[in-house]
Amino acid sequence: MADGTWSFLLSSWVSSPSNFRAVATVTRADHLPQQTAALLFSEYICLAILSFPWSYSVLGLVPGVILTIATAASVQYTSLVLWRYCLAHPEIRDVCDIGKALFNGSKIAYNLTAVGFVLNNTFIGGESILTAGYSDYLNIHSTRLC
Repeated sequence: MADGTWSFLLSSWVSSPSNFRAVATVTRADHLPQQTAALLFSEYICLAILSFPWSYSVLGLVPGVILTIATAASVQYTSLVLWRYCLAHPEIRDVCDIGKALFNGSKIAYNLTAVGFVLNNTFIGGESILTAGYSDYLNIHSTRLC
């Protein structure tokens, strides 16, 4: 990754956090993939963090911490397995290539993995819009603005 890419992203988002159009408006076309990746990562991280209070209220503190550590260990193990596999197979470039490799080079598996990935990101985006809309609805109706 080129020098200054992350500083460009952070400075553009920190300077105007409420300007959501700034994410889509880029001055240089080579920053678009990094902005898209940063947006997807933030979706996953923010939605996961927002689920912790509810999960801990249902599970309790001790089981919640145990399950959080178990989930973190599972994610770390999966990450290491995929990392080693990708190092052993340099022809694999993305998630769809992994799906194709798992099913002996099947083009159908490649396409189904692509469709699954697009659906996953679509539903993650929809969930964040729904969550933000619902919280705005609660904020508006909990006050006497209506």
